[in-house]
Amino acid sequence: MTVDLTRAQAIEGWMLTNELGWLATQAQTHRRVVEVGSWKGRSTRALGDHAVGTVYAVDHWQGELSDPTASCTIEAKARGADAVYQDFSANLDDLIQVGKVVPIQGRSTDVAPRFDAIDFVFIDGDHSYVSICEDIAAWVPRISRGGVIAGHDYMAHHPGVIRAVNELFWGQVHLVSTIWWVQL
Repeated sequence: MTVDLTRAQAIEGWMLTNELGWLATQAQTHRRVVEVGSWKGRSTRALGDHAVGTVYAVDHWQGELSDPTASCTIEAKARGADAVYQDFSANLDDLIQVGKVVPIQGRSTDVAPRFDAIDFVFIDGDHSYVSICEDIAAWVPRISRGGVIAGHDYMAHHPGVIRAVNELFWGQVHLVSTIWWVQL
């Protein structure tokens, strides 16, 4: 299956083209995918357009609760979480209608217990150390043997991501640009 990122790249967001491509290839080989932190759907679109199964998009659409200065948090406060969710829905409407993408509004740690046998989890929600640790702890038990846990923003601007990932997966982490991933 070829990778076409045209529709994903048209959506506002922070994911780089090579990172979108990596997500698209992951979606081609994993049937049950969870994305934690979907915002307006840029990365969700890359996953959904290439999914062989279902992509569950988990977000509260309020921005980063631990960082009131983050641009997404400021936008969510100004416009409201419902307005941001409507942007997401409009960007993914065709995939939502056919069940390829299933949006789930809520906090990652509250939603995780509803799942098991997940093949691929991608964490890109709140970037604080505590939140990353909580997200990883909530989702690792839900991932099938041989599945992959990954996340975005493994970079100096988000030291909490680097610290949490290194502490929890030292020596197992692979990098693709600012995406980190570990096969379990």
